[in-house]
Amino acid sequence: MTDSRKEITANKIRTTALELFSTEGYYNTSIRQIAGKANIALGLLYSHYAGKEALLRELFQDGVAVIRTEFLHESKGKSLEEQMILLHDILNDNKVYWRLLHSVRMQKALSDYLTQEIEDINLFFIEHFRNQLKALKIKGARTEARIIWSCIDGVFAQQQMREEFPAIKTIQTLASRYSG
Repeated sequence: MTDSRKEITANKIRTTALELFSTEGYYNTSIRQIAGKANIALGLLYSHYAGKEALLRELFQDGVAVIRTEFLHESKGKSLEEQMILLHDILNDNKVYWRLLHSVRMQKALSDYLTQEIEDINLFFIEHFRNQLKALKIKGARTEARIIWSCIDGVFAQQQMREEFPAIKTIQTLASRYSG
């Protein structure tokens, strides 16, 4: 199999697994289901991934990298409020990844398996917002950054459960706490 065909197959596996994990749940999805829905042989799937856990880890890391890269690129030169809204929008644009991340965090065995990856994404956004708040001379910048990160994550979760949830208005209200 050529490298390009290997990559096409790996992408098909990842796309299918992400869809199934996000709609059916990690524990309700078997490696056999992923192979069947991707229309590939089970052995071929195993030639790409050691198992469901390895596939989950790669999906998780891919999703976090997409969100982090897009945020870093798009947030330059924006105000704190604009960055908070931008983060919400990026999470919304990548909601299938964020749903996976959220569901993993809610299941102890999975969150234990991905502890470092979860901690890395949390610290990335907390530190980013801490630096923004320090530049604004906000006291307790680290604690405030944790509040911002927790609120944006929670607002996004609420919006996924209830489309009518006023996500942007809630984020704007939170951001107003930090404006001059």
